[in-house]
Amino acid sequence: LPLPSLDLGCVQRHLADLTRPTEAPTLLREMLQAPPELALRIQLQVLDTAQSHLEQQAQLSRPEY
Repeated sequence: LPLPSLDLGCVQRHLADLTRPTEAPTLLREMLQAPPELALRIQLQVLDTAQSHLEQQAQLSRPEY
């Protein structure tokens, strides 16, 4: 059974609100519909995508000296 605190309907309704990284909504939709083994692989891809995006944002926000 799913965790009571996890409302997948709510997650799916708000996927369109994700704008960065641009591929995040698509990857998360695929992950939610995928069989478990593929879902785990997609989770790793989501993490790589998010980490790369966060690193880019951190570099942009660093002050230049």
